[in-house]
Amino acid sequence: MSYNSSEISTFEGHIIVAEDQKINLEALQMNINNLGIDSKIEYCIDGRETLQVALEILEEALSAPPSGRVRPISLMLLDLQMPFKTGIEVVKEMRKFYS
Repeated sequence: MSYNSSEISTFEGHIIVAEDQKINLEALQMNINNLGIDSKIEYCIDGRETLQVALEILEEALSAPPSGRVRPISLMLLDLQMPFKTGIEVVKEMRKFYS
């Protein structure tokens, strides 16, 4: 499958990558860089940090005037088995705050 780089690099919001294994995180970073994505990327190493970063991004977005709001988070790549919280638990907690 081929991708058009202009289609891939047009994310409006943040990208959050959560991975606790250093080698996997390095591979993800390399692949994201190779795609040429021009977006704010946050790399997290556990579920607690991931939730904190995501909630801070959402809070910041909600405090912006309605005319200036964009999608705060375009993509989240979550490890399912991280320390402190799994990727599924992170999403469930986010939904509690913003549902």
